[in-house]
Amino acid sequence: MNDQEINTRFLRFYQDSVLQAIISEVGQQYADMEDVSTEMQTAFERLIDVLPSTEIPRIYTQIGSLDQSIIITNKSLGICLDKYLGADYPVYERYYTEGQRRQMVRSMIVPDCLQFYILSMFPLSPSRHGDEQHEFDMHIAKIQWTVNSLLKRKAYSGGQVDVVDRYMKKHKDYSILQLLSDEVVL
Repeated sequence: MNDQEINTRFLRFYQDSVLQAIISEVGQQYADMEDVSTEMQTAFERLIDVLPSTEIPRIYTQIGSLDQSIIITNKSLGICLDKYLGADYPVYERYYTEGQRRQMVRSMIVPDCLQFYILSMFPLSPSRHGDEQHEFDMHIAKIQWTVNSLLKRKAYSGGQVDVVDRYMKKHKDYSILQLLSDEVVL
């Protein structure tokens, strides 16, 4: 593709009325992010308490054109604010289910950041038991339970998260490190 084609595509992209509306809404809703910043700082301090080898990533925000929510790269964590404009944001109704939209709210920014960051630290290991979907679901549930524990609120819920919660209440001697390292098989 030549330079003129690239320039034309960029021009069309940035002149798109939907993108312009999203950019404007992000600017309005996220002019002040002190609440998110404070919760993020507290959450990472708690994460370091339970996993001392944790490195705090460089955190930045961006508009991702509804493509992604959280981006994890080398020591960086990107938050796509256009994915957190509220469950009733009109553009979302065209592209997302009601269940997805319920999660696309400001209060889910920090939980999602922690979930994806912890997942990058503890990726799912290859299946040992043959039921890959169950193992994946339980691995995510362990991470979501950890996020709930770090935030001291129930950001994530569901059957598997409840299973992890009951297990950890029964086995108070297990650490979060053991839980996330797949030493605990549920």
